[in-house]
Amino acid sequence: MMRGGYNDPLKRELERVLNGIAERYVSPETARGVYGVLIAGSIADDSLASALAISKFIYAASIFLKIILKWSLSRTCAKPTARR
Repeated sequence: MMRGGYNDPLKRELERVLNGIAERYVSPETARGVYGVLIAGSIADDSLASALAISKFIYAASIFLKIILKWSLSRTCAKPTARR
């Protein structure tokens, strides 16, 4: 069963996401959008698989974007210092 939590959903173990899809707790669209896992195949014919390399790339890219966004916001939201 898939349950909510406090951890980063992109760090969820691949096997747990695949089990959630196989048990129909999570749709393939949700797996892609929330957990960053791309699904290939079908539940009906037991050809369910994941594009693991692409999923890991999505996770790495999301971490990179979070860092860039945090850096960018820190620069644009900084209060200007008074010049004398």
